[in-house]
Amino acid sequence: MKYLKEVYNDFKVVPFKKFMTFLFFLSCILGYVVMALFPYFASQIIKYATVGNTLAYTYTFYLAIAYIVYEIIWYFNYYIYSFL
Repeated sequence: MKYLKEVYNDFKVVPFKKFMTFLFFLSCILGYVVMALFPYFASQIIKYATVGNTLAYTYTFYLAIAYIVYEIIWYFNYYIYSFL
């Protein structure tokens, strides 16, 4: 509760950066959601690679795309952090 009061006081001091703070928290949440997908894709790669199915390549592609999206999200997160 004390933390929320401090955040509220910060918003009162710097009202024009509310949107940037919202984007900062949103990018944090999205980054962690994408990062949570990594173990799932890795498990699917292992599952299909041991069976000998070609879906292992598909999940490898999904993992690569998820990693690229993760890096883009965190790039914007760091940019917003430096702005704030």
